[in-house]
Amino acid sequence: MIGIVLTIINVIGLGGTWYFLGRASIYKMIIEDYKELLDIASKMKITIEAYEAKYNTKETEKENGEQD
Repeated sequence: MIGIVLTIINVIGLGGTWYFLGRASIYKMIIEDYKELLDIASKMKITIEAYEAKYNTKETEKENGEQD
């Protein structure tokens, strides 16, 4: 009888450990993907701002009569 109780407790403990380790690994993966996404987004923002600055400069030069 005591063996059955100990087996049940061990199975519950093993299941709980498996569950929480699985969740932790999923959260770690999501956090790594989010960091990568933020890095890509910041690079895209820099590229867009550089393009906008270049485009606005060309438009301003056209409006001012091609000043150098």
